[in-house]
Amino acid sequence: METTNFSYTANYEDATEGFDPVPAGMYTVAITEAILKPTKTGGEYLSLKYMVLDGAMKNRVFFENLNVRNQNSKAQEIAYRSLNAIMKSVGLSQIQDTSQLLNRPLCVDVIISDSSEYGKQNKVRKHLPLNQQQQTVNQPINNGGQPPFAGNQVQQPPIANNPQGGNSTSVKPWDK
Repeated sequence: METTNFSYTANYEDATEGFDPVPAGMYTVAITEAILKPTKTGGEYLSLKYMVLDGAMKNRVFFENLNVRNQNSKAQEIAYRSLNAIMKSVGLSQIQDTSQLLNRPLCVDVIISDSSEYGKQNKVRKHLPLNQQQQTVNQPINNGGQPPFAGNQVQQPPIANNPQGGNSTSVKPWDK
């Protein structure tokens, strides 16, 4: 049997597992992942991963899914209303690629919902711009070219303008 040199000292205070929801309230966050995924019914949703940037919940994550292509027009309308609020909050008027949403700080009002299927989870109630004194909202967080959190960031595939789900013609982040 082959062995490798690997040393690690456990931190028992950081030995939690699972995704308990963050407490309800206002948080300064950044979107750290934005991925377009297929729904079970043939539509598409934009899966967003938020990371809390400060305070007692710093580095905690929660998620939001936006049904951007859905047979239910009301679900799609709600998704685009949320996407409009996100883009307004970070100073964007148009995107060609989901990576344009990444690492731009905004405030979110989070509540906790409880369902029999998923249990307790966070739900974003509002997306709001940061106070201008905290951060210029139309610029990504400048952290020496690194995301505002520890670890490596994987660039996500673009949102396609093609309703059939084809690839966008914009330059992809990994081709830059």
